[in-house]
Amino acid sequence: MSERLWRWLPVVLWTSVIEVATSWPEPQVPAGLPAYADKVVHTGMYGMLGLLVARALAGDRPQWSLVRRGTLIAVAISCFGAVDEWHQQ
Repeated sequence: MSERLWRWLPVVLWTSVIEVATSWPEPQVPAGLPAYADKVVHTGMYGMLGLLVARALAGDRPQWSLVRRGTLIAVAISCFGAVDEWHQQ
């Protein structure tokens, strides 16, 4: 397998995990959790996705500046999040 595939494979797998995790209708949430617990989970899941995309992009586009990569990552993950929210409806 190519090096590029190995860099992007974790991104594909993690987005699959996010899609499966957010596809469950009415997930069972343990009682006693704070009201913002879902925000913490979202931050962790999408934060990990951001790190994985940053790692993959660093290998693909090492000449890109940090600002350019960061902007692309933020836009791409925001779009993925929006599609995921639409998918949950």
